[in-house]
Amino acid sequence: MHSIKLLLFDLDGTIVNSMYDVGDAMNHTYRTFGKKEIPYSHIPAMVGGGIRPLLVDAFGADADIDKIHKVFYDYYAAHYVDKTRPYPQVEETLHRLSHIQKGIYSNKPHRFTLGIIETLALKKHFDFVQGARPELYASKPSPEGILYALNELKIAPKDTLFIGDSTHDILAGKAADTKTCAVTYGYRSKKILLEKQPDFIIDHFSELVEIII
Repeated sequence: MHSIKLLLFDLDGTIVNSMYDVGDAMNHTYRTFGKKEIPYSHIPAMVGGGIRPLLVDAFGADADIDKIHKVFYDYYAAHYVDKTRPYPQVEETLHRLSHIQKGIYSNKPHRFTLGIIETLALKKHFDFVQGARPELYASKPSPEGILYALNELKIAPKDTLFIGDSTHDILAGKAADTKTCAVTYGYRSKKILLEKQPDFIIDHFSELVEIII
């Protein structure tokens, strides 16, 4: 893999574990609208497509999603880095891979994506940080966001490895013609990830070094 010039990462479930802050925002929203709270363990299966699809799945397409979205968004905006932390060995591994360009591309709104990276002092490791920006590109599994990032960085898809924890990540990477790497410690099971046939699959973030070096 010496030809790889860019490591492009998903955020939630890949670089950081954000399920507790997302879970708190979901339960605040459930309480507000008179629904029963859910345990944190339910959150991983619900996330990956962005906030609005998450709320549609939770409340149904016939619900007043705009009103629900405002309640969720306002709470999350005040608490989105209360409990969110990097996964084990993330910082050490990023440092070991300092010779390669690195970027973030998440389906989380751009404001929160950048805010998490800055608040957790991870920004120094990345050349590019990009969240959901629907005015510019469609969210994953569309390849549009990846291709936008590669155009900004002047890197070819064939020279890129896209790393993520969800089927959306693998599908987006394949559609953009990048190499793909799935991580099993995030929000999806190894079985589900293998069904999408990523080029690589790792159980610990530090295993990236073995792929790249």
